[in-house]
This record gives sequence, structure tokens and C-alpha cells, in this order.
Amino acid sequence: MAVNRKELLDCLNDIETYRDTEKGFQTAAEHINDPVLKKLFNEYSVQRAQFASELESEV
Repeated sequence: MAVNRKELLDCLNDIETYRDTEKGFQTAAEHINDPVLKKLFNEYSVQRAQFASELESEV
């Protein structure tokens, strides 16, 4: 499948956003005391990592 330049740039930007939010949620989980929020932030971090990996496999 041919991908145009804009689609490729959009995809790369999405990957960067997912990686940034992955790190942000990971940092938040490390610095919060509430175990419920810690678990939630860790789950969000893993989810963002999976999103990024899926997109990376398509690029």
C-alpha cells in the first residue's frame, strides 16, 4: 500500500505522542501514592506502548 508523505508524517507524529504519553503515565505512576491511580496510570502507560508498537510495525 502506498502511503503519501502527509499520512507518514501523521503516523510518525502519533507514534511520538504515544511514546511521550507512555513516559508521562509511567512517571505519574512512579510518583503517586494512591494504589488505584498507580495501577491505572501503569495500565495507560502499557496501553500507549502497545499503540506505538502497532503503529511502528506499520511504518
